[in-house]
Amino acid sequence: MQFRAHPSPHARPPAARSTWLKGAAGAVLRVLGLRPSATHKTLPSLGLTSTHGLFTWNELVTNDPAAACAFFTATLGWTFEEFRLPQSVYWIAMVGERYVAGICGFDEHDDIPWPQSHWVGFVEVDDVDARIASARAQGARIVREPHDVMGVGRVAMLRDPTGAYMGWMTSIKPGG
Repeated sequence: MQFRAHPSPHARPPAARSTWLKGAAGAVLRVLGLRPSATHKTLPSLGLTSTHGLFTWNELVTNDPAAACAFFTATLGWTFEEFRLPQSVYWIAMVGERYVAGICGFDEHDDIPWPQSHWVGFVEVDDVDARIASARAQGARIVREPHDVMGVGRVAMLRDPTGAYMGWMTSIKPGG
């Protein structure tokens, strides 16, 4: 099933304010409006920042991807593209032609004991293998070792010393 919505003709300019939402699948999301910085480099094909240390991707891991897609289509106007994986589907959320997030079911991360639906932020790093080694030395628990994701780059998942989950990635550079 694919969800599509038409972008609102009444788009408002970004503002520095936020609100919290709870989706039908139980995930909590903070919607934050900010003005984009001219110093961020963008990968033209994916719309992801390639600046080391900045959050570049967000992924909702949920027990009900269809309900989550319907919720964000209705509330944020996101459209979704289906990306077929060997055992399931990954939904790529879009604003216009820009990729903004991913949504997957718990089955995508069987080896991670997720407690409930939640968002995982991914930070762009210059060398995911070296940075994960450094994180391990600083007390992080590596949940998923660095691995290649076709068309995206090299990705790893960790829990920082406080127990928070996050992803680190080294994106494929344009022409790379």
